[in-house]
Amino acid sequence: MAYTVNFEKATVDYDLVRGADALRLCEEGKGARTIKCEGPDGYAGELRHMIECIQAGKPPTVVTARDGLSAVEICEAEEKSIRTGQPVAL
Repeated sequence: MAYTVNFEKATVDYDLVRGADALRLCEEGKGARTIKCEGPDGYAGELRHMIECIQAGKPPTVVTARDGLSAVEICEAEEKSIRTGQPVAL
């Protein structure tokens, strides 16, 4: 997994391939620095939750398949809005 987020005065760059140095912060006028996060990463949390749901025989409640579908629909609407320059209703 990797992502880059550009802010007004900083950029955050994450690349799981970098291991312990996965998260980097580049601030305006400063060099890049690695940000260390405590605890497990998001993937480990997702897996733990899914395994607990399976063991309990209950559907996941944190993020469901319907939530995933909704996220994709939102992304597609954002893309269409960018292409057309118009708001897209969901």
